Amino acid sequence: MNDQGKLVSSEEAAKQGVKSKRYLSIDVFKGITILLMTFVNTLSVFENVPAWSRHPVDYGLTYVDFIAPFFVFMMALNYKKSYLKRLVKEGRKRTYIHFLRRYSLFLLLGLIININITEEGFQLRWGTLQYLGTSGLILLPLIEFHPVIRLSIAVIFMSIHQYLLGTSIGDQIYSGIEGGPQGMLSWSSMLILSSVLSEGFLNDKVKSYFFHGGLILVLLSVPTYFFWGFSRQRITLPFILLTIGTASLIFYCLYLIFERASFSHPFFHQENLISILGRNSFMLYMTHLLLVIFMYYVATINPPFIIVFLLGLMNTFIIWGFGIFLYKNRIFIVI
Repeated sequence: MNDQGKLVSSEEAAKQGVKSKRYLSIDVFKGITILLMTFVNTLSVFENVPAWSRHPVDYGLTYVDFIAPFFVFMMALNYKKSYLKRLVKEGRKRTYIHFLRRYSLFLLLGLIININITEEGFQLRWGTLQYLGTSGLILLPLIEFHPVIRLSIAVIFMSIHQYLLGTSIGDQIYSGIEGGPQGMLSWSSMLILSSVLSEGFLNDKVKSYFFHGGLILVLLSVPTYFFWGFSRQRITLPFILLTIGTASLIFYCLYLIFERASFSHPFFHQENLISILGRNSFMLYMTHLLLVIFMYYVATINPPFIIVFLLGLMNTFIIWGFGIFLYKNRIFIVI
């Protein structure tokens, strides 16, 4: 949308699409997130894991709590650039069909993977792919809105979710996997908020959006913490502000290294062992799920933490090696 709130025209999209070059820093951020997710998800199936490497039971914060929001932020980085690129090449109808198919597939795969088979029949359960897919679908009709309007919608979603936490629905969100469908306003607000920060690419204001915007979110999380606290289980408003703000600040640091520093140090502008993982983030995510499922069988042995830690590293290096293999063989799987 333009400043008056109207949808962008194809001509405006074309101008913005010119700026949609490939950013090495995005692939690096994706690669780091995939490796961290593999490590913490491997640890999550074992009991002998210290509290600092687990999600808190309710309120509290560990490094593990940042991974899922980082994944949401990662998805937003390319969302609008990819949308505008397709809009110019294929038109609005085909672009919408592509995005609807993409995120519906996320949702469907998540439901299939998380099916629980019991004596009573099949039970559909919620999970990561479900909230990613649903959030992607919710953002689609909003992506051409002016950033201020999207920011307002994100704030409304966060506020409604925070209100619901004080009702009976709050107990369902707390007990549900990833908040369950009842917690979708929170995850959607993360993606919408991240899409606003990602406008920095299209406006050539990377520092203003990613650094200043991220810093503002982190600072806002402090006073709101005293009202609602940090809770990954409940996905509280301060938690959203802190994690998305932190993701934005970390990404800005990577941007400075791999986009800005590359002008004087060409080494940083080359594909590296982490960025190549970002080229196949979806495939590596699906592969890591297989490794984690295998760990469920190992978890029955209940090994000591040092063994669990080594298993986490092992799975991380397996995913890393598989990513390198895919890249060297020019295999890129995108849906």
